[in-house]
Amino acid sequence: PVSTTNNKQHTNNITMGACNAAGNIFRLIIVVGTVICLAMQSRAQTSCDFAVYKEDNTQGIGLWYLMVNDVCATEMYDPEEADPFITAARTSLSLAMLLGAIGGLLVTFEWCCCQVCCAGCVEMSCYMGACFLSAGGFAMIGCELCVGIGFDSVTAEGAQEAIQDGNMCDIGPGGTLNAVATVGYLAVAILLCCTPEPDPIMKQ
Repeated sequence: PVSTTNNKQHTNNITMGACNAAGNIFRLIIVVGTVICLAMQSRAQTSCDFAVYKEDNTQGIGLWYLMVNDVCATEMYDPEEADPFITAARTSLSLAMLLGAIGGLLVTFEWCCCQVCCAGCVEMSCYMGACFLSAGGFAMIGCELCVGIGFDSVTAEGAQEAIQDGNMCDIGPGGTLNAVATVGYLAVAILLCCTPEPDPIMKQ
């Protein structure tokens, strides 16, 4: 009986060690993935080519800067009050980066130091929120600079007009980075949900 108990304990130790090893690898992927997503969105935030004009791709629109003849302006531009799409895109991406950073910090803290009650739910909410808000950044395509008409508010008419062929803009390199980051947040959230959670490194 003693031998059987020892064998079971040994098997449990091996299983726990394997789960911790796998969990450590996946947590590393999650943390690195979060950093990459944040870096891409930081680049998208400061780019001047989030959207480019279809007829002349040397002219572009960023969240904060404009591009003229392939040269980025050094001064931020102010969207007109009557055009809320740019403001909505700026707010969405800023909040997405904030939520992504919070999620990444919580995952890192739990992985390295100690587990926190309900942290998994908060982390998942942060990553999914970052995913949806990142997608909200593409409201940029509905702005007056792309559509060519003004709107007093975000309306169904404005959204419909933005997706018609008459829209003058295409997604530029900055927008592509944001799209990849959006998918990245979703992938990180799936990994967080479906992979084993290791014991904190300090307690392994």
